[in-house]
Amino acid sequence: MLKPSISFFVLLILLATVQSPLVAQVTVLDTIYTPVGYPDSPLSARIHIPDPAKSKGIGIVMTHGYTAPPTGNQFWRDSLVAHGYLVMAVAHPESNVSPNGLYPRLVRAAKTAVQFLRQNATRFEITTGKIVAWGQSQGAMIWGQTIIWDNDHAYFGTNPDISDHVDAAILLYGLYHMTNHMPTWVYDLLTTHFSPNPSLRGTKGQCLTNVSNITTPVLLLHATGDPTVYIQHSRMLRDSLKFYGRSVRHIEFNSSSHTFDAVSDFEFSTLGLAAKDSALDFLNDVLGPTSVRELSGEFPSVFVLHQNYPNPFNPSTTIEFQIPEVRNQTSDVRIVSLKVYNVLGQEIAALVEEELRPGTYQVTWDASGFPSGAYFYRLQAGEFVETKKLVLVR
Repeated sequence: MLKPSISFFVLLILLATVQSPLVAQVTVLDTIYTPVGYPDSPLSARIHIPDPAKSKGIGIVMTHGYTAPPTGNQFWRDSLVAHGYLVMAVAHPESNVSPNGLYPRLVRAAKTAVQFLRQNATRFEITTGKIVAWGQSQGAMIWGQTIIWDNDHAYFGTNPDISDHVDAAILLYGLYHMTNHMPTWVYDLLTTHFSPNPSLRGTKGQCLTNVSNITTPVLLLHATGDPTVYIQHSRMLRDSLKFYGRSVRHIEFNSSSHTFDAVSDFEFSTLGLAAKDSALDFLNDVLGPTSVRELSGEFPSVFVLHQNYPNPFNPSTTIEFQIPEVRNQTSDVRIVSLKVYNVLGQEIAALVEEELRPGTYQVTWDASGFPSGAYFYRLQAGEFVETKKLVLVR
C-alpha cells in the first residue's frame, strides 16, 4: 500500500502545442502519473488540455481496448478536447503475454490516474468533483471493475488520502460478466490473461456481482450485433443498475461491428457521430449544469443552506447557500463542498467542490437520468455542515 506521505509526481517528457481539424489549439503533455514506489512500475499517460477559452473544467480518464494503442481513440479524444474536456489517455500496462495485465493491476492503474487528476485539479484547471471514466472494449471492462469499489485503498494499494471515485462513466461495448455471454476465444483470453484466478473473476473483479456498490452515473453504448462482446453484457448491467435505482442510460446501435463507432483510428463512422452526440449530451446533463453562480457580493453574517426550490422537482432544482465573512483571518476563501446523496448515504453528484469567497450562491442540479425518490444534499465549509432533503418526482 502506498504511504500517505508519498506524493504524486509528474515527469514532463513533452510539452507541445498541436493543430488538428477538430482542435484549434491543444496543449499535449506526456506524463508519468504514478507515485514513487508504485508497485507496477512507472505508468505513463498523454494529457490533452483544451483551449482555456473553451474549457469546461472537466477531466476524462480514457482507457483503450485490448489490441488498440492509446492513439486508437484519437477520433473520440480530439472531439472531446474540441468541446472543452481535458482528456488523459492512459497507456495501461497490458499485452496478451504480459503479467502486468492481471487483475487488479489495470484497476489500480485506472484508480491511480483518477487520483492523479484529482490531486492536480488546480494545475489543470478542472473541478475535483467532475472527473469522468471513459472506456472502450477492454477499457470499458476495466472501468466496470473499477467503479464497483470506491476508495478501497487497502486492497488496491492506492493513496488513502485521495478519492478515486469517478463522477460519471461512459462505457462502450464493454464486458461486465467474466464467465457468461462471450465467444470461446474471449473466455480463453480472460482465463489466461486478465485473471487466471476464477475466484477473483467471480467475486472481487466481477462487475455484475458487485453492481449495488456503484454510485456513478453510467452511459452504456453498444452495437446489437457485436460479435466480440455480446450486447447482453450492457443489457445486464443496465438492468442491474436500474434494479438498484442507479442512474444509467443505455443506447443500442444497429450494427454487427464491435467497434461500430469507428471507420478507422482517426475517424467516426455515421453511427459513431450519433454516439458522440449521446455522450456529449450525457456529460452535459450529468456534469454540465451544476456550475455555481454568485448572486450577491454582500457578505452574509452566518452560514445558511436554503431549501431547494421547487421541491418536489422534475428534473431540475435550484439550491442557494450563503458563505459568511470570516474576521481576523488572512483570507476569506473557503473550500466549499455541496454534494447529493441517495437514501443509502452514497454520493451521487458533486455540485460544488471549490474555493469560494463570502457571498450568496446558487447552483442548479439537473437530475435527468436519476430515478424518482428522496435524496439529500449536504453543504460543508470548514466546520460548518448542514444537510437537507429533496424529492425527485417523475
